[in-house]
Amino acid sequence: SAISDMKSQIICAIKIRHRTRHDSIDFGPLLQKANRIIPIDTVVADKGYDSERNHVVSESLGIESIIPPRYENVPVYKTRGHHRKKLKRNGYDRTTYHQRNKTETIFSVIKKMFGENVTSRKIATQNRELYYRIIAYNSYRITRNCLLIWYGFYTAPL
Repeated sequence: SAISDMKSQIICAIKIRHRTRHDSIDFGPLLQKANRIIPIDTVVADKGYDSERNHVVSESLGIESIIPPRYENVPVYKTRGHHRKKLKRNGYDRTTYHQRNKTETIFSVIKKMFGENVTSRKIATQNRELYYRIIAYNSYRITRNCLLIWYGFYTAPL
């Protein structure tokens, strides 16, 4: 699981799990950790993170959450949770939601740059290897953005 900044496409927080476990468990701690690093206005997640607890965590931090409902065909009166019912009734901004595709792009770039296989055998060194890849990717993005700003090619706000 990872939380990344969509403007600069830098990974802010990451949680590595080796066993099969639902990612929704890591949502709250990752969001709190990323919010300490960089202030977050809106969090966008896929349908796998759709739970009332995740909406409550983001609201307690003052963050708007856009997580589409997992079961769209279920009527509103059968949906549990205030926030989930509100999302079903009012809908959500689809252009903001599609910013989530940039996270998939980040993972694709990491796999292209460093390979998609982990060569370490022990779990501790596998974690280190993945953390080093994230650090290398973030430093690549930061230096690339600085060079584009230096040469005047970067026009988007920072």
